[in-house]
Amino acid sequence: AMARVAACVLIASFCLFSIVSGMEAPLISSKEDFKATLAANPNILGLFTRVNANCPECNIAAEALADLVLENENLIAVTVDCDTAPDVCTKYEFTHLPQVLLFNEDVGIYEYKQPYVYLEALEEFASSNLVPKTEIIHTQEELDRIVKNEKFVIVGFFHPTEDQKVRGSFRRTAGQLFKEYKFVEVLVDNEQDEVLQKNDVSYDSIKIFKTIGEEVSEAYYPEQMITRKRITNWIDQNAPWDVHEITTGSAFSDAKNFFREYPILTVYLDYNNEELKQQIISSLETVAEDFREKIVFTYMNGNEEKYQSIFQRWGFDGNLPIMMLVKQGSKEVYTFAGEELNHKEIGSFCADFLNGELEPHVIKQEVPDQDPESAVEVVVHDTWRSVVHSPAADVVVFFYLPLSVCDHCVPFLEKYEAVAETLKDIPGLVLAKIDMNANAQVPGVRVANFPTIQMYPRANKFQEIVFSGPRTEEAVKKFVMDNLSDKHNAFSDEEQRLLGDVI
Repeated sequence: AMARVAACVLIASFCLFSIVSGMEAPLISSKEDFKATLAANPNILGLFTRVNANCPECNIAAEALADLVLENENLIAVTVDCDTAPDVCTKYEFTHLPQVLLFNEDVGIYEYKQPYVYLEALEEFASSNLVPKTEIIHTQEELDRIVKNEKFVIVGFFHPTEDQKVRGSFRRTAGQLFKEYKFVEVLVDNEQDEVLQKNDVSYDSIKIFKTIGEEVSEAYYPEQMITRKRITNWIDQNAPWDVHEITTGSAFSDAKNFFREYPILTVYLDYNNEELKQQIISSLETVAEDFREKIVFTYMNGNEEKYQSIFQRWGFDGNLPIMMLVKQGSKEVYTFAGEELNHKEIGSFCADFLNGELEPHVIKQEVPDQDPESAVEVVVHDTWRSVVHSPAADVVVFFYLPLSVCDHCVPFLEKYEAVAETLKDIPGLVLAKIDMNANAQVPGVRVANFPTIQMYPRANKFQEIVFSGPRTEEAVKKFVMDNLSDKHNAFSDEEQRLLGDVI
């Protein structure tokens, strides 16, 4: 009961209290009451609902708001019944009820985005948006401390009481961007104050302090017309081209759309060497500004075991740091082969990429020495065309992945090799195999399922024939024999009898 009385006192005499559904938030019953409530309070959490209707979601939302109010004595919350105050609800063009809005005097309105209203989500919504949007200071010493600890700071210089129009625009901007950037209000009542003189500003001035590496640069808001939109655009133009840490949990989910628009440079760092890690991050931040809106810069923990196979596949020995660049919209990966990773090397690598001076890395094995005793020829990226596209032979290729990736590839490969042994003396026939994990970028080869067997006939190398029978030696042998350009009978009487049973 005391909680109900306290909540009602917060809204003063213009609120109409209701205990429907255990509601702790005062009930707004008219447009006038709602306007008066907003005018009297800097922050209002409003639940827009239907109080007396058969609406289970509305009752749950009311209970959640009541619990939130009971847990937070200083939170001012109201309930708007859209049946008795429809003109209030229609103003916000809701598509469904219940709905929650947070009204802030500096910013405007924050909208609750969750599909359902429940306590935990309400707590997160309120706590994330009711924090101070700016830090208020008064001295140069305080400003120096903030600039030293923050890499990007937007600072407004204002009189604490006179002409609050520009300050209001600044605070509304902070309300929109406070989760991304640090906003500071310097309030002094003497225009000769040291903090104004040292920063070469007057009242209603705005500055940006941006730290890249060890250097701090400053930018002054250049226009006489100061509005939230203009300040926001100016901040966007001067904001650092961020270097993003990519973690298992975040992946690219927290990133902006430019992750899909620009090439991505990633450095895999040794997180056990904090000094080197910070040096390289600083180098990335220095270089990133030179490639703004051209390349996205990221880094991640290269010590994680899951990356070791990736490093090997892309030709690295696993020694950190490792740097590579991925061209969006293609499978092209560019790898850095230098010995030392610093801002100069990173910048040269990025410039060479943009100038078209780098060749993409190709996942391929070295050309092997063929075993003269083996009936199966090993094909790799660089020998694919000379072997498979040879006009002198029908070529059968077994496409596989290593045992660690495909546990049923190796048993079938053994059967294929056994068949090859029986057919090795047929003229104009080559039986081959290729590890597609180690030769993943053979031009023109598109294999989706493993293991796969395909024959490339002598007369038409671009019209491969795909094996689709059971994974037996007899079926594979029949597939080969049926599709030879020059027909042979390589089956014994016993094999022909078995084929009749299985095919």
